[in-house]
Amino acid sequence: INPTLAASGASGYVFGYTESIKWDPTSRKLFFLGGDHGDNQQFVVFDSDTNTWSRQNTGAPLLGPTNHGYDHMAVDPTRGYFYSRYGYMSSGVNRYNITAQTWSALPNNNVLEQDYVQCCGGFDYSPELDGMLWFQGGVSSTNGRLYLYRESTNSWSALSGYLPAGDYHNFLEYNPIKKVAIFGGGNGNTNLYKVNGSGQVSALSN
Repeated sequence: INPTLAASGASGYVFGYTESIKWDPTSRKLFFLGGDHGDNQQFVVFDSDTNTWSRQNTGAPLLGPTNHGYDHMAVDPTRGYFYSRYGYMSSGVNRYNITAQTWSALPNNNVLEQDYVQCCGGFDYSPELDGMLWFQGGVSSTNGRLYLYRESTNSWSALSGYLPAGDYHNFLEYNPIKKVAIFGGGNGNTNLYKVNGSGQVSALSN
């Protein structure tokens, strides 16, 4: 594992500045795209069947330094897609076809572009909503907003109005037991929310 995860940046390993790695139950692999501070990002795959870690950068849309993992990854296990945000302060998302081992780009999140794009939000996939959720803080003063990308329409939409949240370092995690996604936080902020399989957003206790 050490040769795969070693980096020459601030923390010395590629998982620095991240809180996420994504499991695909079909291929039985873990996927990660990100990098250390001051070093290039890496596309890292763990194959549980062979018990091996590897970098699979060939064909991956790798950018320069400051492209950390944060919470910017999701897996659609039905279609076999791994998603990762494209670069720092970007509204773009990359899509990896796990079976074909090919990359493509989603349309930019034009709804977010009408707000304000900052560095560090939260991603995850919701089977009930059949799409990838993205919560981004700081889009309107100290507020955040929840966005949804659906493969079926190849488009983005806003699932919420502006919600009190930290300006960045937000998170979003899907719970397959409760079938909701929990999101919010960011830079010391304690506001939490959930979205259910019908797209209804409600506030939780701080």
